[in-house]
Amino acid sequence: MGLASQADYYPPRLDPGQSQRVAIARAMIARPRLVVADEPASRLDSACTRRVMDLFAREQREHGTAFLISTRDQRQLSRATRTLQLVEGRLLSSSAEAARRPLRVQL
Repeated sequence: MGLASQADYYPPRLDPGQSQRVAIARAMIARPRLVVADEPASRLDSACTRRVMDLFAREQREHGTAFLISTRDQRQLSRATRTLQLVEGRLLSSSAEAARRPLRVQL
């Protein structure tokens, strides 16, 4: 996550983007079967966003981790295998991929 040089820092010394990467790392360390993330890269630059999305893709591929991500960020949406669009609490649209494969998460 690019935070090795800040390993001895207390949370108040981290900037918002660093704090966000720490939160992502903490969520991933236990290898959960499902990660629910609300705007996981909202405070990250493009390079960091790409690394986070690469990490999510690798975790999904290697460990079967499912990710439910809420975002408006096209950088993240473009990497999704399924997308659902909610507007005012209603499902407005879904990707063709989502329509073909049922959503199943086994916990």
